[in-house]
Amino acid sequence: MARRTDSDFRAVAERLARVEQQIDGLTRRAGFGDARLSDHRKLLYETLHRLSFPVHLAKDGTPVLVDGGRSGVPKFLLISIPRSGTHLAAELLRAVGLISAGLHLSADGKPNTVQDRRFFLPTPTGSGWKNYDLSLAEIIRLMRPGQFVQGHIPFSPDLTAAVDRVAVVYVDRNLRDVLISSMRFIEQLAASGVPFVGLDTSWCGASDTRAKLTQYLRSFGPGVADSIESISPWQALPEAFTLEFDRIAKPRHVGDAIEHLRELTEFIGIEQNEDQLAEILKSRVGAQTATWTGRLSNFQELWSDEAEQVFDEIGFRRFTEA
Repeated sequence: MARRTDSDFRAVAERLARVEQQIDGLTRRAGFGDARLSDHRKLLYETLHRLSFPVHLAKDGTPVLVDGGRSGVPKFLLISIPRSGTHLAAELLRAVGLISAGLHLSADGKPNTVQDRRFFLPTPTGSGWKNYDLSLAEIIRLMRPGQFVQGHIPFSPDLTAAVDRVAVVYVDRNLRDVLISSMRFIEQLAASGVPFVGLDTSWCGASDTRAKLTQYLRSFGPGVADSIESISPWQALPEAFTLEFDRIAKPRHVGDAIEHLRELTEFIGIEQNEDQLAEILKSRVGAQTATWTGRLSNFQELWSDEAEQVFDEIGFRRFTEA
């Protein structure tokens, strides 16, 4: 090992001092006072040390979730009800030029939980992913402009301060299709050994029938309704863009899908021409994702009067009439 001299250490200290001066200058130009900068840095580092949460270091020494980003655009939250097309939406955001920060927030529906997907390939059961207790505000501090995180974050009014100058992309999908997709995904998880304590899974493994769907709705439907109740208020925020899954994945004609994707890129602030948008749709829609169940769900194949009755009994209709 090479020996270090006093001059080596002085040179390192001088470089660190210059980096600190650069950071202070950047934050002052961004409108942050010295006290706020100091408090921000202290809170950030204390949190990182407490959690032992792995971070990358940018060239200036700032801890970040991942390298890369894009100047001139904000940070983004990709939020959805489970089974609404979260992973397809993430692929679209990557394709138009944003950087995934590799985290899935509130994967289990609980606030302030983070599933770290940066270091393992996605699998339907999340094998190898590590979970942390980390608030949304703390995650946003670690993001850079042009990056996004995704998840099923329960909304709370006190989160609005955390998302100041952060844009929200909210994925919306036909609720009955969401329920069909959820049924098939639960079936996959049960087959892989994931337990669902206190819930009826006797229908898992049976052929797809109307009776099977109704049985699923009676057991799992109330939980889905609770999830929608807690997450859907994000869609009403003025800084939120609603990405309509059906306009992308099941459009009336390809021109409508291209137009909707153009609306998304305009919201993000990244220009794409029509040929580029068409190529993105061609390469991403229908491609394999971490939770792909093999085909797009079409509720009309399994829906029945009895399913509609259970749908109403659970209270789903209030979400479709807004």
